[in-house]
Amino acid sequence: MRTVIVSGGSLNDISLIKRYMTSDSRLIACDSGLNHVYRAGLKPDIILGDFDSVEPEILEYFKNMGIDITTYPVKKDSTDTELGIFAAEKLGADDIIILAGSGTRLDHTIANIQILLPLSQRGIRARLIDEHNIVELVTDRLAIINKKGSYISLLPLTEKVCGICSQGLEYSLDNRDIEVGTSLTVSNVITSENAYVSVREGVLISIIAND
Repeated sequence: MRTVIVSGGSLNDISLIKRYMTSDSRLIACDSGLNHVYRAGLKPDIILGDFDSVEPEILEYFKNMGIDITTYPVKKDSTDTELGIFAAEKLGADDIIILAGSGTRLDHTIANIQILLPLSQRGIRARLIDEHNIVELVTDRLAIINKKGSYISLLPLTEKVCGICSQGLEYSLDNRDIEVGTSLTVSNVITSENAYVSVREGVLISIIAND
């Protein structure tokens, strides 16, 4: 089951929310992510956060709809996005889309990329998506469908990634090893509607990007 989590970062194109919703998916709004959901005209299944940045009248609007709302203290050990992920796992999600998880707060963006790792380790597909980027981890084999013409960068999340292979990219990789700190695999180009990247050992951050 897919769960779409809308966080409080930048989201100028609110149509992304509907684009990634499916007929049976769930929608979680985290704190000021509720502002984005409201603008999209959608009703979330769960609303949570410390609500230090959501517009009060929007929060009140959804309270009157009887939606499950959980309030957390401002001083807490998890970000609102991570709390949304915990809620998604309780729902039984095996496919998590995080929207508005990037923006001007680089610390939150990096944390949201790193949080993809424990999800992957638990067998959950997870992606961090904004108007220009799709971020996903490669721990085994990643199929890349219908992204011909997009840039793709492959960055090590672990200190070293071994046995990288690719197909359908302008600059192919054949059993290549890379370490943290290299720019060798930045700004490759996807040349096929059916491409893939695989690794033998380690974890890659795949960033499919469009200007």
